[in-house]
Formats: sequence, structure tokens, C-alpha cells
Amino acid sequence: MARFKNLGNEAGRNRMNKTIKRLSVAIAAIVVLLIIAALSLPLLINPNNYKETITNLVREKTGRTLSIPGDIKLHVSPSLNVVFSLGKVSLSSGRNFPDSPFISSRQVETQLALWPLLTRKQLLINHITLEGVNVHLLRNARGLNNWDDLTGGGRAGAAERPAAKMKKTGEKSGQGLAGLDVGGIDATDINVEYVDQQTARTIKLNNLNLVVGRLREGRPFPVKAAFDLSMDEGGRQSLAARIQARTELTLYLSQKHFVIDGLSLKGLLKGTGLPSPGLALELTADADLNREDLTIKPL
Repeated sequence: MARFKNLGNEAGRNRMNKTIKRLSVAIAAIVVLLIIAALSLPLLINPNNYKETITNLVREKTGRTLSIPGDIKLHVSPSLNVVFSLGKVSLSSGRNFPDSPFISSRQVETQLALWPLLTRKQLLINHITLEGVNVHLLRNARGLNNWDDLTGGGRAGAAERPAAKMKKTGEKSGQGLAGLDVGGIDATDINVEYVDQQTARTIKLNNLNLVVGRLREGRPFPVKAAFDLSMDEGGRQSLAARIQARTELTLYLSQKHFVIDGLSLKGLLKGTGLPSPGLALELTADADLNREDLTIKPL
């Protein structure tokens, strides 16, 4: 009797071993097929065929024109991320600023998570790399700015066109960037220019290098930056500085609400009325910004 029991146990173990072996082979085959599919993507898909789809989607979501004059390159990284590389890219300003570019770049690289792309056809951005970016922020003489529509407000556009006219023409306004979720951003050689035509003031951030952690709306994410700062008033430079900064930032784009936690600024200020060779700057603070007011709390 004991012998039959042992034989039964042995047969059960053999069946289990065969089942485990078959499952292992099946899983290995699936993994191999996924890797082959990933490596075949550049051969099977030409991303340049989707340029029009991409630009139309940007226009639908933001009301702006995205220009991609060069080729879009596609490859799969060793970590099995799908990597899209673009050369020059530019995004126009809103409808109130037809002759003013908003942003342009020399190089853009976006890494997408492969598994969600293959299994759920879901685009999850793991990382964005930017090089040679120029951002032009403008506040015109009427007090309208060229970024308001991207933060979900769109008040400038609404002021320009009555609601009845919008319904009549059937035009779509930008829907902003709500729901933003990006794994991380590395940016080098960034230049930002802010021109206020009401006050004749220009502020420039040049040679900016930026590292951003996972960026999600409504959740804090780390930001580190180093840049050259200059300010002109009435055509004369009044301030120049080299700044290093770090903080945690929380964005509530649809509400135009921004929370800055643990801001740390260090630098050397030079300019009119400041002692030579300059004034050392060291600032720590928290800040709460929304469309109505600004609250700063020194640490």
C-alpha cells in the first residue's frame, strides 16, 4: 500500500514538474516574442507617417501649431524603452500672438515604456531629454500673455471672442495640460526670455540646465536648476547673476495653482547699485502661487 502511495506521489510530482516546465517555456517564449517585437518596431513602424496625427493632436489639445521639419527617428534602448528622437521642433504661441513663437528646440528625445505600449497600447512617458530649447514668454501692452491657455485658463482667448461666436464657428479651445505624467526631464542649454511690454522689462534665463523628477499634476516633484539671470529695464541692464536652485514643486494646472516647497537659491548678484565684485545671494523659502495672489514664507 505504501508503495502505491509513493508511486502516486512521484507521478504527481512528475506532472507538476512538467507543468512548471511548460509554463516556464511558455513565459520564455512570450518574453522572446516581446523582445523580437520590440527590436522589430523600427523596421515595422515609420514614425514620420504619424507626423500629421501628432500635430493634429497637439492642435486639438492646446489650440497651437506644432512644427517638426526634420525626421522622427525610432529605436529601442537596451532597457527596452521605445525612444523617439526629433531634431528641430517648435510650438507656436496662442491665437493672440500670431507672430510670436512660444518654444523651439534643437533636439528632443522621448522614451516610452515598452510593456504598456505593446500590451495595452498605452503611451507612458518614462523620460524626456531636451537640448537647445528657446522659450519666449510675452505679456503684451494689453496685459495678455502667451501661456495662459496652456495652464487651462484660456481667459485671454475668451476675452477675444464671445461665447456665442465660439459656438457659432464651432472652434475648439485648448484643453490645457491637465493629467500630465512624465517620468523625468533632463534639459540642457535652455534659454528663457520674458518680455513685459507694459513695463518695458525683459528678464532672461540663459544657459539653463534643468533636472526634473517624475512630474505629475497635483503631486510634488523635485527640481534642480542652474542658470544665468539678467534683467533689462528700458533697454538698460540692471541685474546679472549666476543662480543655482533646488526645490519641490507641485502643479495644479487647471487651477493655475503652483506650490513651491523648500526652495533654495544661491548665487552672486551684479548690477546697478550693488557692491563690487557682487552681492552673495542665499535664499530659502516656501511659496504658494495662484492666479489671484502670491504667498512667500521664508524658511
